[in-house]
Amino acid sequence: GYVVESVPLALWIARDAATLGILGVLERALRAGGDVDTIASLAGQVAGATLTRERLPDALLRRIDEIEAIAATVRAFADFVQGGSMGSPPHAKRQ
Repeated sequence: GYVVESVPLALWIARDAATLGILGVLERALRAGGDVDTIASLAGQVAGATLTRERLPDALLRRIDEIEAIAATVRAFADFVQGGSMGSPPHAKRQ
C-alpha cells in the first residue's frame, strides 16, 4: 500500500472508535476503498488500543489463537513501560 494515503485515512477512521465500535471502524475502513487491508489493519489496531479489550466483542476475541498468552504479554509490556520489568515472555519455556 501507499503509506502517505493509508495512514492518515486509517487514523481518521479510527478517531470515531468510541461511537462506531471496532466493527463499525472495520466496516468503514473496508468501504473506504484503496488499500483496504492495510487501512483496516491500521484502523483496527488504533481503535482496539483506544477501546481496550473490555469494549471488544467476545466473539471476535475468542477467534484469536492464544489470546490469553497475548494478553499476558501485553500486560507485561505495559508494566515495563510504566517502569517495571518484563521478565520472561509468558510462552517462553523455562529451563
